[in-house]
Amino acid sequence: WYWIPFLIIAPGLGALLLWFYRRQQQGQQARTRQLREELLRDLHDEMGSKLAVVNMYGALLQDQLSPGDLEKTGPILNKLLGASTDLYQSMQDLQWMLDPEKDQLRHLLYELKAFGQELLSPTGAVFQETIELSPDLLGQKLPIHYKKNVLFLFKEAIHNTAKHAGATEAGLQVWSTVDHIHICWWDKGGAKPPLAIQGNGYGLKSMQARAEKIGAALKFGHDSGGTQVRLRWPVGILLREEKSVS
Repeated sequence: WYWIPFLIIAPGLGALLLWFYRRQQQGQQARTRQLREELLRDLHDEMGSKLAVVNMYGALLQDQLSPGDLEKTGPILNKLLGASTDLYQSMQDLQWMLDPEKDQLRHLLYELKAFGQELLSPTGAVFQETIELSPDLLGQKLPIHYKKNVLFLFKEAIHNTAKHAGATEAGLQVWSTVDHIHICWWDKGGAKPPLAIQGNGYGLKSMQARAEKIGAALKFGHDSGGTQVRLRWPVGILLREEKSVS
C-alpha cells in the first residue's frame, strides 16, 4: 500500500518538473536574445563609428596629398583603406549573425543573394537566382553557428568566382528533396576553376570544415562549362536546431 501515494503524487510531480524545465529554457532563451541585442548595439555604436572615422580621414588625406607624395604613399594608403573596408564588412557580417530578427533561412539566402549581386556587378557577369523551398522551410530559424558557417562558406565561393573565374554567368540555386536542402553556387564561362577548388588549398579545406560543422555534405564540380559548389543539408538537423532556438 505504501506505493499508492507515490502513484498519486508522481504525475503531478513530473508535470511540475516539466513546467520548471520549460520556464528555465524560456528564461535562458530570453537572456540569450537580450545579450545578442546588447552586443549588436555595442558593435554598431562603437566599432561602426570608429571605422567610419578611419575611412573618412583616410579619404581626406588621399585628397590632400600632392601627386609626388601620392606616388610614394599611395600604395600604403590604399592598403590602409582596404583593410579598414574589409574590417567594416566583417563587422557588418557579425552584426547580421547576432541580429535575432534575421535568424530565418530566408534571411540567410537573401544575404547570399545580395553578396553575389554586389561582387559580380563590376565583373559584368549575369547573376541568376532560383529558390524552390516551401514557406515552412524558408521560415525555419537557424542558430548563429549555422548562419555563420553557411554564410562564410558561400562567400568564399562567390569571392572566388568574382576574382578568379572570369565567368559570364553565375547564380544561386536552392531546392529541397524529401530529406535534404540543397544550396548550389555555380558559374559558367570561366576558363579554369577558381582557386578554392584547385588541389587542397586553404579555401577548399576551410569550406569543407564549415560544412562538417553543421553536419552537411559539400561537393565541388568543374567542367568546360563552369564550376559548382554544392551543399547538401539534412532537413532533420535543421528542424531539430529550429526547436532549440525557437
